[in-house]
Amino acid sequence: MMSSPSKTDLGSTTTIPMDTNLDKFKLSQEQQTGSSDTGENINDINNNAIIMVNDGDDEEEEKESLLVGSNTSKPTHLLQPLLAQPHPNDQCTNSDEDQDAIKNSKQQPLSKWPDLLDDESALEKNLLQPLPRDISQLRKNVEENGTMTIRSITWNQQAQGFPSIKTLREQMLLPSYFHLVVVGTQECENTIAKSLLYPCKVNWEKLCLDALGFDYELVRGHSLQASHLALYAHRSIVHLLSEVDSTAVATGFCDKLGNKGGIAIKVKIGKTKFCFLTAHLSAFQNQMDKRTFEFLKISKEVARNFGHVERILREGIMDKSTSSSSSEERRTNANNADVFVDDDCLRDDFDPRAFKNHNTTMSTTLTCSFCTKCSKSFRQCSWCCCPDRIKKNDKHNPLLEAFDHVIWCGDFNFRIHGTRDIVDTLLKQNRCDVLLDNDQLTMLMQYDRAFKGFEEGPVTFRPTYKFDRLSDSYDTSSKRRIPAWTDRILFKENNRIELLSYCSARNVRISDHRPVYASFRCSFDVDDTKDPKEVPRELLRSESRSEVCVIS
Repeated sequence: MMSSPSKTDLGSTTTIPMDTNLDKFKLSQEQQTGSSDTGENINDINNNAIIMVNDGDDEEEEKESLLVGSNTSKPTHLLQPLLAQPHPNDQCTNSDEDQDAIKNSKQQPLSKWPDLLDDESALEKNLLQPLPRDISQLRKNVEENGTMTIRSITWNQQAQGFPSIKTLREQMLLPSYFHLVVVGTQECENTIAKSLLYPCKVNWEKLCLDALGFDYELVRGHSLQASHLALYAHRSIVHLLSEVDSTAVATGFCDKLGNKGGIAIKVKIGKTKFCFLTAHLSAFQNQMDKRTFEFLKISKEVARNFGHVERILREGIMDKSTSSSSSEERRTNANNADVFVDDDCLRDDFDPRAFKNHNTTMSTTLTCSFCTKCSKSFRQCSWCCCPDRIKKNDKHNPLLEAFDHVIWCGDFNFRIHGTRDIVDTLLKQNRCDVLLDNDQLTMLMQYDRAFKGFEEGPVTFRPTYKFDRLSDSYDTSSKRRIPAWTDRILFKENNRIELLSYCSARNVRISDHRPVYASFRCSFDVDDTKDPKEVPRELLRSESRSEVCVIS
């Protein structure tokens, strides 16, 4: 069984119940621990531990929320939320209670920031080793051991241009150490607005290929407006790849535009199915629920587009008798097939046989087939008229059933609950434990079903957002954005994947985000029938697709 570096048991975090009256907060004398039931909904916890200020009158100003004390030390004093954080030059000041809390927080002794789980550490521990230069030997090692190394990278470029090939090679890609390299970018090459007209990311794809060297090939690239996902493979394993495909799911304006959304590339390596994803989710401090919905929506549509529906057609679960069977019988058959659709959205005239010879993308066909309330769009149904169905009907994330390995990187935009002053103070005191206790994604992965089955490596790097450009200083503009771990990499939890490194490329200062990388060793089932001399060119076309929206 493969093992990953140990991660602090965040499930033991001590939460502090508080009065829900926003005019005055009172601390209870009793401490309660968070539920250990991973199926519990995060909204139930918010009522007990966290109170968020959800005033959407002005989205240009980030709304703050309360800190939850860590159980590893004396609980951190809580601050009353501030609707807008003043600039240091402004005349307004914090309240007396705020000043007392900050003063008490500053009196805490300095802690030690956790040791980084970066490439340097992995190389010192021999977790990362260079690939053999001899292609025949490398191919033999992969086929005999049934293991390969994978590099996943996410970076919001803020449309600020590219780093040099040397920086890209040494700080991010680290070629000659990995069989597969997956690069997810947001606001890539052009701004979100300019990408409406110029969604192609061929310049970025070529730069990455040049940095990787002639030993690598671009297997597939796919862009959704300003977001992009590319998969590169070492030429020693190209013959093992098959069933390559990609898809995009828009979650932006009206659930159609690709200013926000996700991209997925699937590939079969030997007999094992892989899915690589990137996403750019909704911004702002108070949009945690929307980001959670978008994460699950992308998961559902990706799994449906080239996962479960293919299994229905291949195994013949629904045959000709399906069209004459009752709606209830079809729902029963779908449930037996692990099809993740909502019972209320399965239309009476749904027939999966219609997909067999359809030339359009599955997402276009499927989104016209499910909802009785929104006759032409499952996307509109899922958010506009049926927002509660996800919590009511979904058991877990469908990607976990559709693929053997899932690696998901992106600018998830999850934030840290707290004010700018408190977060700055905790960063100065190296209180990574308290910051993680109040990180939205950390809490969601413990309690929300959408993230159940996914795992993240130990977060030992400092928050990756928001920096002044070409600087290590967090946002000093008038908005004073709260530092946050917006850029993350998740993977399907199983005993066939080992995390080797997980860190930020802290010396790449081009944008207001720091790139984040993760290195994995994965096992797969070798297909002995594959001939190294026969590369499936009909599947590996080095294809790059571009979209700006997804229209139902």
